[in-house]
Parts: sequence; C-alpha cells; structure tokens
Amino acid sequence: KGLSGTNHFKEHTGTQIIVQTESTFTDASSKITDGQGNGVFAKENSTVTLNNTILKEHKLPQIWIQDSKLEGINCEILDGQESGIMLRSNSMADLSHCIISNHLITNIQVTMESRLNLIHSTIKLSEGIGLQLRDKSIANFEKTIFEKNKFSQLSLTEGSIASLKECSIMDGGQLGVYVENKGNCTIVACK
Repeated sequence: KGLSGTNHFKEHTGTQIIVQTESTFTDASSKITDGQGNGVFAKENSTVTLNNTILKEHKLPQIWIQDSKLEGINCEILDGQESGIMLRSNSMADLSHCIISNHLITNIQVTMESRLNLIHSTIKLSEGIGLQLRDKSIANFEKTIFEKNKFSQLSLTEGSIASLKECSIMDGGQLGVYVENKGNCTIVACK
C-alpha cells in the first residue's frame, strides 16, 4: 500500500508512479507533471485512488489502468501529448467532479471490456476524440459535459454500450455521438 499527499512528482524519463501486483496507491492533492512516460500506471489487479490530484503534460497516456481499478474525485487531467486516461483489459474506473481536457489523441479511452462510471465531470478540448469506447466496454455518464472536442465527442464501437443521463454534448468540431459496429447508446434528458 502507498499513501501520498501534497507532493509534486515531475520530469521522470519513464513512468512516474507504477502500481502493480494487487497493490494500492492513494493520493490527495498532489501534482504529477512533465513526464516522458505515463503519470500513473497500474496493472495486475491493483487500485489507484486520486483525490484533488492534478496530472499534466505527459508524453504517454497520463493514467494507464490495465486489469485494475481507478477511483477519482475532483481531479484535473490536462494537456497530455497522447491520452488523458487509458482503461484496458477488464479495468474499472469511477470518476466524479473531474476535468479531463486538452489531449492530442483522446481524453479518455475505454477498451477491452473495461467499465467507466463518470459523474459531474467535463471532457473537453481534445484534438481528437473526446471519449472512445471500444471492444465491448461499458460506460455510464451522469451530469457530464462533452465540449469542444475536435472529432467525435463520444465514440462507441465494437459492441460497446453507453448510457447518458442529464449530460450536455455541445460545440464539437465534427460529431456529437458516433455509434458503429454493434455499439449501443441510450440518451435520456440530455442537451
């Protein structure tokens, strides 16, 4: 187990924080910035919990979760050169009151049968896709804003499923919601 608070991790040439093999990492109010690799990488049934954490300016996905769990509240994940969050291989994430913004490829990728719950959050200003669901992944969104992403704001492919309740999808560069290849999207009380 690891506990971190009000620290600044920065400028590592590899991944800044690795959590693996059924381990736990919990952070409150730290900054993780300017890395050449990932900001946080978790695998092998580990858990990462972030509270008021800021991740900025990593060259690889800022948070990479593989066969593990991510919990986050009041976090900012900004200005990455690849993706903000990558969920792979049966991973799960529960995020609320977070801002994921300004990534070159996609703000969030959910793939390989992973699960995402996103509440009261903002996904904006991606140079590519706002949020991408692939490979039979499932996501639930409530009171979340998708805004000013250049390609599709929300993309569902390859048998993925999404439900949106009281969300806003606005001011996109091309598409609002894109569903293909056996994707399934339910939208209720959204703008």
